[in-house]
Amino acid sequence: MNTRAALEGAGFTVVDLPVLTDVDHWPEAVEVAALCPEGSRMRRTVEEIALAL
Repeated sequence: MNTRAALEGAGFTVVDLPVLTDVDHWPEAVEVAALCPEGSRMRRTVEEIALAL
């Protein structure tokens, strides 16, 4: 029995969450930042670093 089945068997509701993107590398950080709202911490930080490059 896997964890999901055990939790459901115990009466818990289990839902799938969206897959997240790791931002350990610059191209992924730029991609994720572009999806963030204007003025968000992530987007501002990436924009500041990009200007310094």
